[in-house]
Amino acid sequence: MELIEGEALYRALMRQYSKKPTGWSFAVAPAASHGFFDAFVGSPGGSWQLKLDTIFKPSPIVMGARIEDLVPSPASISALPFGFRTVTPEKAMQLQAGSSDAKNLLAFLASTRPVAPRAGGSYVEGPYLFADRAMKLTEPQEKLDEKLSSQVLSLVRRRYPSYG
Repeated sequence: MELIEGEALYRALMRQYSKKPTGWSFAVAPAASHGFFDAFVGSPGGSWQLKLDTIFKPSPIVMGARIEDLVPSPASISALPFGFRTVTPEKAMQLQAGSSDAKNLLAFLASTRPVAPRAGGSYVEGPYLFADRAMKLTEPQEKLDEKLSSQVLSLVRRRYPSYG
């Protein structure tokens, strides 16, 4: 099982997503240790298990691997599949102005289909499922989780030497 880091991981996921942008799911939860976050990305072409150092900055340290265990289908996680949806600048402003009205955003997401993004386009990305506690992992996922945690911890310590 190959562990992939950062930009290489983002490119691999985007290539796979761009081939078939429908039927995706994205779930994130706090990890059981180190204050990291776990994410599972599901698609018709396969699933990925990710480990992120944080979800609170634009470019987190991330490591992941393709997994055999299928994550739940998007329909079982959310009524709306994950994806990029084309949005006009005007509609983006409307959605942002009404950001306190989740019904507006949900209606928009439900009325548009996920697409493969292109340079120069405007998109809304999501939805992400955020869980408030660690996800239950299968035994193979737990073994992978240990490897991912170790690698991310090593990267964090290298980047931030004062990290515990």
